[in-house]
Amino acid sequence: MTAALVDERQRHRGPDDDGHYRDPQGRARLWFRRLSILDLSQAGHQPMPNEDESVWLVFNGEIYNHRELRAELTGKGHRFRSNTDSEVLVHLWEEYGRAMLDRLNGMFAFCIWDSRRGEGFLARDHAGIKPLYLAETESGVAFASEPKVLLSLTSTDRSIDPVALRQYLTFLWVPGERTMWRGIRKLAAGEWLS
Repeated sequence: MTAALVDERQRHRGPDDDGHYRDPQGRARLWFRRLSILDLSQAGHQPMPNEDESVWLVFNGEIYNHRELRAELTGKGHRFRSNTDSEVLVHLWEEYGRAMLDRLNGMFAFCIWDSRRGEGFLARDHAGIKPLYLAETESGVAFASEPKVLLSLTSTDRSIDPVALRQYLTFLWVPGERTMWRGIRKLAAGEWLS
């Protein structure tokens, strides 16, 4: 999938900026469309790296306690280039790893790519306000805020999940991890994946 195709599928998600990161070893690719809320400058551009560009983040949502977390991290020696809650997540990952989730108050879905560890980390807020969809593809795991990007991947199973269809016809929504398509699932509320 090309960056242009992803950008086209996600353009409506953010008119202010777009970004793309490709891991030098080809282990990960991140795309992002931005709606600027906290820091309207280019300092809030995503994917957002740490200082040495070994950790990269794409993030949708809002961290309500980001000011308190920023103050705590500044006291531990972290330096910030922006006023975004996104950058707070990058530094929380460096300081706490997965345990960072216990410190977050907000609505969010994000992915962190840590090239030092060769690890991707996806997480969703405890209330499940911000969506995150996953698909297994021939080249690994793909994720997006909406299923339509994943449906455009050639190897995604687009067949209808009959259980999800019954749930939708009964409840007018699909609860849990299922989606209408067998090849796509939702990351559950409060779930993380590494």
